[in-house]
Amino acid sequence: SQYCIHINMKIACYILTALFVLFAFWQINDATQYGNHDNWFWLLLYAATAVISFLYARRPLPLALLTAGIGFSIGACLFRLQDAVGNFDLMGIFRATAIPEKMTVATQQPNEAGGLLVVEVWFGILAWHSHRNKN
Repeated sequence: SQYCIHINMKIACYILTALFVLFAFWQINDATQYGNHDNWFWLLLYAATAVISFLYARRPLPLALLTAGIGFSIGACLFRLQDAVGNFDLMGIFRATAIPEKMTVATQQPNEAGGLLVVEVWFGILAWHSHRNKN
């Protein structure tokens, strides 16, 4: 039972590593496609998440690192869900669009907040697994 969970977690880590590498790759064209020049942040975020996922598949990482990743993702997501004057738009995460002509600052907000939520949930799963294995 414990062995199966360990193997399944390794497989999940490798799958999520590939997914976050793909997410990082998709950020390369943001500046030319959408006129958005913050793609370096998203590229680094997804690449770091891919590296952490890959390393976790090899051996458990410190819980403090995973907790810091969760905290950063929550904070960045809350920051991203604010409008230009600091008002929260928590429902804004549901307004994403994949239509390039409509990708403005307002519609890009939910895409970025959603990406942060994916990172946050994944780090939460890794932290839960790490904590569970210590006990």
